[in-house]
Amino acid sequence: MAVSGSPDLGKVLEGRYRLHSLLGQGGTGAVYLAEDTQLFGRPVAVKELIEQFAGDEEREAAVQRFAQEARMLVTLSHPNLPDVRSHFAEDGRHYLVMEYVEGSTLARLLEQANGTLQPAVVLDWGRQICDVLTYLHGRTPPVIFRDLKPTNIMLDRHGRIKLIDFGTARHFDHTKNTDTLKMGSIGYAPPEQYQGYGQTSPQTDIYALGATLHHLLTNQDPSAHPFVFTPPSMIRPEIPEPLSRAIMRSLNLDPAHRFASVTDFRHALDGPATVEAPTTALRVVRPAPAPNPWLVGLFGAIGAAVLEGAALLPEISHLGEGTASADWAVDYGVLVGAALGAALGGALAPGYLRHRVTGTLLALLGSGICVAAVGVGIILAQGHGDPKQFSLRLLVAMALPAAVIGAGFVRALGAGA
Repeated sequence: MAVSGSPDLGKVLEGRYRLHSLLGQGGTGAVYLAEDTQLFGRPVAVKELIEQFAGDEEREAAVQRFAQEARMLVTLSHPNLPDVRSHFAEDGRHYLVMEYVEGSTLARLLEQANGTLQPAVVLDWGRQICDVLTYLHGRTPPVIFRDLKPTNIMLDRHGRIKLIDFGTARHFDHTKNTDTLKMGSIGYAPPEQYQGYGQTSPQTDIYALGATLHHLLTNQDPSAHPFVFTPPSMIRPEIPEPLSRAIMRSLNLDPAHRFASVTDFRHALDGPATVEAPTTALRVVRPAPAPNPWLVGLFGAIGAAVLEGAALLPEISHLGEGTASADWAVDYGVLVGAALGAALGGALAPGYLRHRVTGTLLALLGSGICVAAVGVGIILAQGHGDPKQFSLRLLVAMALPAAVIGAGFVRALGAGA
């Protein structure tokens, strides 16, 4: 069905392009499937500027933007961009003839997949979009697409991404602080694009790409809640964490905190090496994992058992006699040995040296538990003795390992661990 006031289907434009069907329609343009009668019926896409304007001034501005789109596309050549064949006016109407892309928009593919696209598929699309944006941003002057969203991205039958609708694209001008026209799609456009906070830049497209990938992975339309995004991996746990973190960084409201370039964004999509880096020139040193408390406890128990066994072996026949005589150091020496063994064993656990504060606290806790356990064991074994005197000596026995470990804790704090 033709757009009201537009040429009838079957009409031949410029004596060459015969219109067959309406492919789609936007606010200011309609796209038709046509055939090039001078190239043996080769299919082409004909974009028409729709004549729906409030006045001559608005119409003139729209015509200028339409012509700008044509001039811009003519200068571009990339596998992920449609070729431009012609630009002309006929009967007071303006047309742009482009390569016909046989395929579907990413929005349509998301709908066909019932809102669940495989992360690997979306990642492949993201890499291709990064490639074409890198090409556009590398032009002199850079070309900013400014309206990246699933309905403006097509996938052809060969699996190749194609950006369509350059109606809002513009050249980046480093001499300007803001854009003259604030254009974009709500949910996909960052604040600086249509709220007058600054000029659109490559970071504008980085934000829009992040919003697009987020929509494709989560099926959550960003236009329903602009600027509010939940990490994709929290919505779908099967989404790789590096991919999720890269997308969330691209969606930072401050352009300076997004990726410095689309190239950086592409690298981050593939793995964790550059996700946290502002630029690829920086090397990210990822923090070492904290020590496993169960592992620290295991090493502490082994250390305590070794030293306790060494202390008990020569005095095993006299165990329990210490509290009944003046020579009580035998029993409590065992406690000290067990506590020191727990502390030393915990300190040898993997990860302790890289996390001294955490490791020291865990070792202190482990040695205290070991001291109490051995003390209770002695009480049960001997069955006699003064409980108050025993408790006092238990505290004395704990003082030495506590002092040693406390000194290590203070040293660790002083080192800034």
